[in-house]
Amino acid sequence: MASFQQVIGGWRAFVARKGIRESKTFESKAEANAWAALREHEIISGTSPRQIAREHTLHKMFIRFRDEEAPKRKGCRWETVRINRFLREFPEVPLAKLGAEEIATWRRMREQTVSDGSVRRDMSLLHSIFDVARRDWGWLHANPMADIRKPRMPPSRKRLITDAERDAVVAALGYAEDLPIVQVTQRVAVAFLIALETGMRAGELRNCVVEGKVAILRDRVRKGDATKNSDEREVPLSMRARELFARIEGKVDVSAGSMDALFRKARKRAGLSGCTFHDSRHTACTKLAQKLKPMDLAKMLGHRDLRSTMVYYNPRAEDLADLLG
Repeated sequence: MASFQQVIGGWRAFVARKGIRESKTFESKAEANAWAALREHEIISGTSPRQIAREHTLHKMFIRFRDEEAPKRKGCRWETVRINRFLREFPEVPLAKLGAEEIATWRRMREQTVSDGSVRRDMSLLHSIFDVARRDWGWLHANPMADIRKPRMPPSRKRLITDAERDAVVAALGYAEDLPIVQVTQRVAVAFLIALETGMRAGELRNCVVEGKVAILRDRVRKGDATKNSDEREVPLSMRARELFARIEGKVDVSAGSMDALFRKARKRAGLSGCTFHDSRHTACTKLAQKLKPMDLAKMLGHRDLRSTMVYYNPRAEDLADLLG
């Protein structure tokens, strides 16, 4: 029977079976438990981590994660698409034969076709998959992603939507202040205008419940839509935002994927390029930073780290001098 001891920096697991005594330290007790259970099984059955890895293949790992683990995660649709691509890009090899060299080769191939940001996101997903296979399934002794260098972090996107671009897009979506809302494209236009007022993401717009002057975001109100960091929060609504919500009975009944697709089509009809639906968040945050204090803005946007909020807070020195008197 394994035993555990809390130590500085984590938990130490002790295993004693068939005269074999081993111990190892982990950051969490769950990891210590998983390792101890695996080692006891290996000692009793006479198998080793490499023997276990030879029994399982890379594609088998991808498929199990896609079918069992991805549905539990917020990015299920995104992760499923990428895992299906991994199945085409990576060879079918036993996990025991997979090394950092094969993954580095894949990374160089991806860097030739997509942006550094896309490569980093793919590598983060791969790291998660290998870690689940190591920690929860006992298929790996170590995560091969640990020694793989990620591309440099790309600069954050700072595209702002101009008033002219806003008007052109909503017109292309068939929206006008004096027209009734009867088409799904018009609802997308209203959602876009609300996003420009509040800084809410597309998924959050679909996920919110309006109560008076506040939009309440509760995590996983609808499957597949939730706040980015799982925190519930309340978003104050301006009079304009409340008027826009009233036009659609307080509900954005369009999926985030459909909003993005219809927005792109409208953007093309309007003869615009470069702007995305999500750029409404940066545009709204930049304007809100002129009205709200950093801490208040961070609470409204759902930022845990004030550094994220400070991206939008750029007061002029002359204005700050006026405040000092």
